[in-house]
Amino acid sequence: MSSELKHKLTAIMFTDMVGYTAMMQKDEHKTQKLVEMQRELMKPIVSKYSGEVLRYVGDAILCTFDSGIDAVDCAIELQRALKVQDKIILRIGIHIGDIVFEGDDIYGDGVNVASRLEPLAPPGGICVSETVYDNIKNQTGIECISMGRRTLKNVKRPMEVFALEGEGLSAPGIKQKYLQRPVIKKAFLSMAVIVIVIIIARFIFELNFSTSELIAEDNSLAVMFIENLMDPSDSERHAEMIKELVTTDLSQSHDLHIIGSQRLYDIAKRNRKGEDRVINRENASEIAREAGARWMLVGKLSGFGSQMILTTQIERVRDGKIVDSQRSDSEDLFVLVDILTKEIKADLGFSSKPEEIDAPVKDITTSSSEAYQYYLEGLELINNSEYGEAIDKFKLAVEIDSMFTQALYKLAIAQWWFKPEEVLVIEETIKRILLKKESLEERELLAAEGLYAIIKGEYSTAKDIFQRLLVMNAEDKEIYYGLGEAHYHSGSRGYLKAVDAFEEVLNLDPEFMLAYGHIFPIYQQARMDKRAIRVAKLLIESNPDNPNGYRYLADIYGWKGEIDKSLHYYERAIEKFEGDYESIILQGWVYRIAGRYEEALNAYAMLNSDGIPTIWQYRGRRASSYVYAEKGQYKKLIQLMRDTRKLDNSIIEPDDIRSIINLTIFYSSIGDTVRASSILDSMLATNPMIDIERQIYWRKGNLYAGEGKQRELEEIVNILNMPVKQVGVTWTWFVPNILKIELYRLQGKFREAIIEYEKLGQIGYLYNLDLKANLYGDLGDWENVILTANEMQNSFLLWGNILADFRHNNYPSAFYIKGKAYEEMGKSELAIENYEALLDLWKDADEEIPERQDTIKRLAALKQES
Repeated sequence: MSSELKHKLTAIMFTDMVGYTAMMQKDEHKTQKLVEMQRELMKPIVSKYSGEVLRYVGDAILCTFDSGIDAVDCAIELQRALKVQDKIILRIGIHIGDIVFEGDDIYGDGVNVASRLEPLAPPGGICVSETVYDNIKNQTGIECISMGRRTLKNVKRPMEVFALEGEGLSAPGIKQKYLQRPVIKKAFLSMAVIVIVIIIARFIFELNFSTSELIAEDNSLAVMFIENLMDPSDSERHAEMIKELVTTDLSQSHDLHIIGSQRLYDIAKRNRKGEDRVINRENASEIAREAGARWMLVGKLSGFGSQMILTTQIERVRDGKIVDSQRSDSEDLFVLVDILTKEIKADLGFSSKPEEIDAPVKDITTSSSEAYQYYLEGLELINNSEYGEAIDKFKLAVEIDSMFTQALYKLAIAQWWFKPEEVLVIEETIKRILLKKESLEERELLAAEGLYAIIKGEYSTAKDIFQRLLVMNAEDKEIYYGLGEAHYHSGSRGYLKAVDAFEEVLNLDPEFMLAYGHIFPIYQQARMDKRAIRVAKLLIESNPDNPNGYRYLADIYGWKGEIDKSLHYYERAIEKFEGDYESIILQGWVYRIAGRYEEALNAYAMLNSDGIPTIWQYRGRRASSYVYAEKGQYKKLIQLMRDTRKLDNSIIEPDDIRSIINLTIFYSSIGDTVRASSILDSMLATNPMIDIERQIYWRKGNLYAGEGKQRELEEIVNILNMPVKQVGVTWTWFVPNILKIELYRLQGKFREAIIEYEKLGQIGYLYNLDLKANLYGDLGDWENVILTANEMQNSFLLWGNILADFRHNNYPSAFYIKGKAYEEMGKSELAIENYEALLDLWKDADEEIPERQDTIKRLAALKQES
């Protein structure tokens, strides 16, 4: 009799050990011990959530649960529990579906889907189907990341897949994090976990596996180096071209995981001795092992006449054993690569599948050797952070071959990293890539679309795209950087996720300076002092010849208020690195926040000599102008800025325009609003870039608000809210909101103005604290006026030198604001104390300053009363 069929709708969990095949090849006995340990430690957790283990298949385990929530909770606790050891790392897939029992056989669509989801999970992670997601999406404490719609084998339609994210879990692309043994929080230590710890303890001394050795994917290959015997210097980059082209060509295979050249370069750079970043026989095995490769390819290029001969061998990374060797010859370098890659796949037992492209390498790159040489030169420059020069090389490559999409993409990346404000230029390059979208692989298309979303300000879309890209390549710093940018520009709620992404960038490449530029302001805001110090020291350790590590340490101690330490590290940077003008600027800023104004001016004077580049003379004088502003010496700084503008026509335009805008602030500070307004009008007539234009309107709006011109202010708010005035905005998005608050104030809507102010993002909030203080004053809320004025004097500690340009206004104004508030509160002594502090700061200030004149009158009246 045939067995009776039984159907059941249930939640199905499928687990699989990472690196099982490699472990079996290394030591079958010890691997079996690990499998036994895995089975024993899973039982109490599965039982805790009313689950049932249905079947063991080697290292894989099939379990069922009454609900998707139970299955997910079990999987989370299991993965967290496994963080206490580094012997067993699991991938887990979960689906809700039909399961069929026929005698001893278990099968069904549900089992198939769960088993197909499991390989999509990162090591130490959990993937679930959209059916499970619908069950858990409203549960607190569970967060999911969409990995996009995926085509699963033997599943009729594409299915959206989700990865779980949270403490103790590896989300897509977090491979390095799970390789580090984390500290387990006490909250994780349930009784089930304690049982697991005991179980592991029984096995731990019998096993000598290092999981990091076995984490290499079964079919991972790294193309390490090609030695050019015909030209040892490789002056025409033939060997380098072959290495890059072989990597690109093999990447078409779905069966092989090819370690990217950028990843190998970054490891070589991080591990280098001195300046040597070359991958050669001496360091190849170490680099391949760290990259997680199972095999590595090395080779030699020789030949005679026009004929090139390429001999290569595949070596097993673990022990250096030669797996196979290859030989190809041709007069055409691109044909040479095609012949070689076919041999490599055949030797490793892989053949092209119908769904794979498997096109000749010149069809997926370029048919021009000259264009490819320019492309390689561009890659070298972009790796050295020489983005402007890299742009020139990539442009030359695409001029020769307009269909060379790899060069176009790198051109867009270089343009973005070099001048992110030039949105239209970057957008045009990306559009050229997307015109060829039908011929692009999924990864290439997503990368271009992700960058396009960033440029267009569509950050939610960008986050989804970069998360999908991380599933495909978990060790690409460009993807992590894009994800970090998307979180960073999503507002303060995304800052901590941005930090995680940028730290992954720095794990991969500690010298990637763009990430530091974002990460340190977040550290400052969140007061992550220890984390910030660790990252700054990482940069110093990885590249002691780079002054930025010392600068960042100086910044950290500056915002902590440890002035002497801050000055010490700026001095280290200046003494050690001749021409480090940026550190001189920042050192002067520290003197300034310490109230040591003459020392600040002396530091800036170091930049005022003929041997210093004009732009740094300019910035030194501009920095000096802020010292004069803080001291109330506006006439002196106006003359200084006039002289500064005559330095040279080579001054960078945005710096010049920014200084002119500041000049209008200084004119209005001494009561000359007519001249300030005239300058702003003349600047608007030049059709400036969008962010500059919004700054100008901001200042005009401030002038109208100060003069009580409600109608004119309303006109500016309407202009800024026009859709055409939103395109290309990078940082001045808050300006219409600020002017709307000013408008409410003129209309007497003080409560509405306060509510609107609290909606501002961090930058807009901190830039306009004087406005907030005045609003509270309008309401007669003097306690909040005092709190805000104190915030004005301390806000620079949160954002470091980002707010240096605003301290000249905030710091002295706060004394004046507090003095008036204390007067209203009847606290004469405190009012006198603040007025005297302001006049001491402004002892050499211009007499025309309205606030100074009013302070003198108020102080005299208070002293007369007392």
